Amino acid sequence: MLELDRKAFTRSVLLPAIKVDARQCNSLRKGISRIILKRPRIKDIVSEESNSNKKLVLLDSSYDSDTWTVEEQQTIANCKGELVQHRLLITYDHYSADQIVGAILPKGIEITTSFETVGHIAHLNLKECHLPFQELIGQVILDKNPSIKTVVNKTDSIEETFRFFKMDLLAGKDDMNACVKQHGCTFEFDFSKVYWNSRLQTEHQRIVDILKPSDTVCDVFAGVGPFAIPAAKKGCIVHANDLNPESFKALSHNIDLNKVNNKVYPYNVDGRDFLRDIFGMTINTDAAELKKGAASKVNHVIMNLPAIAIEFLDVFNSTSSHDIDENVTFHCYCFSKKDNPFKDAEERVRRILGTKVGECSMHLVRNVAPRKVMVCISFKLLNSNCPQEDLCRKGIKRKADD
Repeated sequence: MLELDRKAFTRSVLLPAIKVDARQCNSLRKGISRIILKRPRIKDIVSEESNSNKKLVLLDSSYDSDTWTVEEQQTIANCKGELVQHRLLITYDHYSADQIVGAILPKGIEITTSFETVGHIAHLNLKECHLPFQELIGQVILDKNPSIKTVVNKTDSIEETFRFFKMDLLAGKDDMNACVKQHGCTFEFDFSKVYWNSRLQTEHQRIVDILKPSDTVCDVFAGVGPFAIPAAKKGCIVHANDLNPESFKALSHNIDLNKVNNKVYPYNVDGRDFLRDIFGMTINTDAAELKKGAASKVNHVIMNLPAIAIEFLDVFNSTSSHDIDENVTFHCYCFSKKDNPFKDAEERVRRILGTKVGECSMHLVRNVAPRKVMVCISFKLLNSNCPQEDLCRKGIKRKADD
């Protein structure tokens, strides 16, 4: 089946049932719960068509009357129940998404109906063997999940500069403007143009829980703000950057939406330039644009671009980076396919920064794929005892969006 034929799932089944007075239904159900029909989306009590005062309690056909216990037989007798046959019409609506997709796919192909929810959008990661059936699978997911209005599949290709996945529309309306509520914050964005992963919400909260309300945070790859905005809600000053103009646009919008304009300063520049300017490795004549509150010291640097974030640490090899405060904690994310991902992450960081790296702490964020995990490595730099200068002297150009 390459086109969904819902009528193909319609069939008639003859089931045993106990006909009983409607007032006796609850007593009967309690006494024979073991043998009652238990199937999702099918009611175990139906009306008796010829008599409105009677009900039919449907039974599991795998238990014939010879297997009923003495107690079950006595309950039926006490309720004056009568064993009858009931013809039940089963339709497409009675089946789960797994059951329908399993019936449709050829034998040997893995059943897949799992998806990530991003607002009204269901986001699938289908394998190549599923692609001939992708639109059919999308329609089933749309049918079985009333809150889903759009179903998309991530393609293998990725936009290299801004690192968001390209997607194919499988079913539903072509509307990629998502609204997601997370940790008391609201995020609105075009899912087809930015990166968002709902599976990271626990990690977002973990980092925010580490922060103190008095902290100043540097979010190098901020996206639409899943770290920055909750941190600002907590009271932190956040300098949030993303190179993708669409992410910057959504970030700025979400800052307004969540009323944290006086806490979050959004930027739209390359990550290395952002770090160099924030930490005073370059002099920027637009420093005044950092505005009120930006003279605080940075306490935490978040680098959540796991594919390449570690590479950006090379900016701290510059001789002009000697004055970075040793109390700044870096939270750098990476992927690893090694047997010991923690050791792998630390070795890669030390390969770039050498003896500048202090003691490291590790956190396993999630399993991305078989033998591939996402890790967060947190550490401080040991390159100087010099105090960090005020950020008002180390500004970075804020891109205007109005």
